[in-house]
Amino acid sequence: MFLAAVEEIAGISGRLLRSLETTAPAKNREEEAAKALAAERFED
Repeated sequence: MFLAAVEEIAGISGRLLRSLETTAPAKNREEEAAKALAAERFED
C-alpha cells in the first residue's frame, strides 16, 4: 500500500514537472558565471 502511494506520487510529480513552462529567456551559463564572479568581487 505504501509503495503504491509512493509510486503514484512520483508519477504525478513527474507529470507536473513535465507540464511546467516558462516565458523567461534562456540564460547563458558563461554570462551567469561572469556575473557571479563580478558580484563576488564586490562582496570583499
